[in-house]
Amino acid sequence: ADFATTRLTRLAPEALAPMRAAFARLSARAEEWFAEEGIAAADRRLARRADLRYVGQNYELPVALPDGGLDDSTLAALAEGFMEEHRRMYGFAADDEPIELVTFRVEATGLVQKAEFAPQPDRGPDPSEAIIGAREVWLPEAGGLVRCPVYDRERLAAGNRIAGPAIVEQMDATTLLLPDMVAQVDPWANLMLEAA
Repeated sequence: ADFATTRLTRLAPEALAPMRAAFARLSARAEEWFAEEGIAAADRRLARRADLRYVGQNYELPVALPDGGLDDSTLAALAEGFMEEHRRMYGFAADDEPIELVTFRVEATGLVQKAEFAPQPDRGPDPSEAIIGAREVWLPEAGGLVRCPVYDRERLAAGNRIAGPAIVEQMDATTLLLPDMVAQVDPWANLMLEAA
């Protein structure tokens, strides 16, 4: 999860107090997120970044902050990191131009166990238990309006085969099978589409 706050501040010693306050608030929000997600303390990782630009520019470049406290060495590392990134992106850096901090960012990463997937038993080719309705769909490939069965993706089982035209709906996507297409659910619940 990413947390950010914007506060325009010149990259100078007087920026340290606002930086400390901003990163303290962002880190607290990240810790709340970790708790909500049930991430153990040993599995929590925080990375801090700041978006910097030359004063007057309309675009910023992200620069990672070193670990540890925020002090004058942090400001020097940010300035150096910004110059390197500016050279890399634009081919030059202006050593005498003032730099400003724009946005402070904290990236929270929780280490979790890798998911283990077991193949599901083949339930045969008949997908009729997953049908939830039908819908008229304009398909130029079929020469006009076609009544297509609609399948619930979560109800499809390993081995099910669907001949197009058809629609497969799920929470985050809709899959349209054109005429002459076939979809088969593999043992890991992937929907494999093939064209004739």
